Amino acid sequence: MAESPVPAALQAAYRATTYRVWLPEGAVDLRVGEACPALAAYVAARGGRAWMVVTASNPASEPLGEAANLARQRALAGLLHSLGLPALAAENLADDGQWPAEAGFFVTAPVLDRELALALGRHMGQNAVLFGVAQGDAGTPDTTPELLWCREVAPPGAAG
Repeated sequence: MAESPVPAALQAAYRATTYRVWLPEGAVDLRVGEACPALAAYVAARGGRAWMVVTASNPASEPLGEAANLARQRALAGLLHSLGLPALAAENLADDGQWPAEAGFFVTAPVLDRELALALGRHMGQNAVLFGVAQGDAGTPDTTPELLWCREVAPPGAAG
């Protein structure tokens, strides 16, 4: 298996994050690799095949100011709307509190798939998006979140 181009510390930071989604029934906290039955029910009830959590804030993990992040979030909201992708509020919360909370969106729709999720993340300059499928291989509900790495990330100090 090939070694990931994403530095281990960055992978660890994304895994040490709670991805909170604000469903109509209330907040649901997602973790990479941990199934969420409440989310499975929500996605299945809306006919979605897949779902994602995406933000426009702090592209490439480079902190931006509040105004710049807000403008980027508005642009992402407009893009999702123009694509006919319904979105709910979400936020990314670093477990250690060393990174600011990032507003984002939870998206599920019949047309959403891995390729579209990656394209949206890349368009917004993100390192990764959180992604899950509505059903597992056996047709059973499975919303185990995984990270889709949107860009190759060079290790610190690498020429680029």
